[in-house]
Amino acid sequence: MPRKTPAEPGERARASTAETQVKAEERLRAAPSLLVSCSTGAWAVPLAMGRSYVLGRVPESDVIIDDASVSRKHALLMVSSRITLEDLGSTNGTSIQGRRLAPGERGVLALGTVFEVGSATLVLQRTTALGAPTHRAPVDMPGTVVRDPAMKRLYDMLDIVAPTGLSVLILGETGVGKEVFAEALHRRSSRVGAPFLKLNCAALPESILEAELFGYEKGAFTGATQTKVGLFEAADGGTLFLDEVGDMAPSTQTKVLRALESGEVMRLGSSSTRKVDVRFLSAANRDLRKLVASGGFRADLFFRLNGITMTLPPLRKRPDDVLPLAEVFLERVARKLGKPRPRLGDEARKALAAHPWPGNVRELRNVVERAVVLCQGEMLQAEDLLLHEGELDAAGESPASTPAGPGSESPDQVTMRLPLRPATPELKGKVEEFERAQILEALGKTSGNQTRAAKLLGIARRTLIKKMIRHGIERPRAESGRAEPENDRTRH
Repeated sequence: MPRKTPAEPGERARASTAETQVKAEERLRAAPSLLVSCSTGAWAVPLAMGRSYVLGRVPESDVIIDDASVSRKHALLMVSSRITLEDLGSTNGTSIQGRRLAPGERGVLALGTVFEVGSATLVLQRTTALGAPTHRAPVDMPGTVVRDPAMKRLYDMLDIVAPTGLSVLILGETGVGKEVFAEALHRRSSRVGAPFLKLNCAALPESILEAELFGYEKGAFTGATQTKVGLFEAADGGTLFLDEVGDMAPSTQTKVLRALESGEVMRLGSSSTRKVDVRFLSAANRDLRKLVASGGFRADLFFRLNGITMTLPPLRKRPDDVLPLAEVFLERVARKLGKPRPRLGDEARKALAAHPWPGNVRELRNVVERAVVLCQGEMLQAEDLLLHEGELDAAGESPASTPAGPGSESPDQVTMRLPLRPATPELKGKVEEFERAQILEALGKTSGNQTRAAKLLGIARRTLIKKMIRHGIERPRAESGRAEPENDRTRH
């Protein structure tokens, strides 16, 4: 057997360097990454074994969290074979899965553990293996628009969050696009081939909401003439998205928490449970922390939903998205109406860009839909958008000149207006048809609840009732089965 020739000094040095690189890579593979979500966005921070990280708001921090609730030097994260978190005497506290640490106290973290620094939510996740692709082509809904830098960061974050299986709480104002974001998360996850089911908790009364979520057996109650599979069962293997979870009744909150913790559901009228595997996403436009503090929402359910929080900025803070979104809605509406797609004129573009969009993306979509209906040529003009003051409502009255009274709404709340220009009977007819369709759609989404339908349309309930009477839309009966009281009717 030939003797080994002693390695030359240069070869030994190269071997030592290679060994050091391998060990460094092994340490990097073993270290987790830190997902951070706060009011200014969400991002991922790669960590290294054997290091300590100061989490805080000052530039000298190792992980800078630019959030008003975070102290200058808030907490210390120590990454080794045993990962610990220490509160550095912060003002708003450091919590691990809902338990607040005392100043100087250390808590142990494991992969997947959610912790909070002030109101920022953080979670430890396993780092992607070296050599593995860190980004793939998104599979979002056609027409998804992500131009604004803040939205780009959030959508980039989806590639990290989507494969984890974490429950995600999506926050943002009404109409900001939380449902679209939830579906994008589902489409980027490993469950993309399975169902994505959604339900708005604010649109249904408590009894119907429970029946929709958990299902029921035949004969479970009067009117249950056949067995119904609930959304938890129907979404087995896929994703279930609940919007406006802050409006869920306490008894429903308890049942949802039990289903999430046990992975089992029981249909109404049944004595047996069924196993389900569901990725749970939720959304709210209310401050759930305040609801928890006031007793309006279960703290344990909040922490179960809050695997990680992702906050969508309002449209007024995403100016780069306004015109691209308008173009997408123009294409969709024109195709739906079977008419040529009008082009946006320069003045219309300026008007869209300058509008504050208090109703967010939903308001933009409704404005574009209405404008396409009103547009009389190939070019959509600023007056077609009806964004100006001093307009006439569909009855031909000026909201600005109408005396304000109890229950009256501001001019901005009127959904359908005609511009101050000669209106043809054909144009008035189109407006009336469009408005009636919008009202019927809102009533359908809210199961006939006029208060919620008015909120969805952005008008006062009294205005909605007037419009329903004018359009010949029958007012739904009250949920109790009795007609609405006479004193609630609008007299003429």
